[in-house]
Amino acid sequence: MLWFKKAPKSKRLEDKVYLNEKSKYAAIKEELKQKLKTPPPLIVIYFFDETKNKIINMLEEQQIKYRLENEFAGDIQISNDAEIIVIKAKTLNKVYTIKQNQNKTEKQAIDFLFVEHYPIFSKEETVLNKIDLLTNYSALIMFYISLDEPLLRIFGSERITMMMQKLGLTESECIEHSFVTKSIINAQKKIEKKIINETETISQEDWFKKHHNQ
Repeated sequence: MLWFKKAPKSKRLEDKVYLNEKSKYAAIKEELKQKLKTPPPLIVIYFFDETKNKIINMLEEQQIKYRLENEFAGDIQISNDAEIIVIKAKTLNKVYTIKQNQNKTEKQAIDFLFVEHYPIFSKEETVLNKIDLLTNYSALIMFYISLDEPLLRIFGSERITMMMQKLGLTESECIEHSFVTKSIINAQKKIEKKIINETETISQEDWFKKHHNQ
């Protein structure tokens, strides 16, 4: 008997890579503002609590309406309107279902925006697989990252910086290329092979301080 791997319902776009964190968050801000104008809903995902604080501060400074899902969320309820939902990746893994308003005759596609990568690929992949299980319809998955993040600094962000400079890209512009996305995944896998004992940290910076020299 032949077994075929089920094709994912969600679609991961190429990473959006910005020169620095400031320009990354400026781009995220504009993306969120646009998403509030029309459906589908957008779920913003973070891995580290320090990142959550940055996202919440940005949303409140810009007076962008959002909903923060707590760590005990069993289900995520979404309305018919465009909305921003912020959730930790660890919490999303515990979610049972994403429930849509029963008055809606057609299911809405939901977009997912990751504001950072997790250093270990398997843990990030678990979240991506969970998204696929939770969505019965096409979902777009986006990653917004910057070259000054620890993950990229350690594994050759200089090459990407040079590429962006050769292309004449400004701070407000990003690069999206399969080469970059694949390079990041390969870096995550290399890191994972070296990790023996992992402990939880509040930021990506702290994670690398504790684990990168194992």
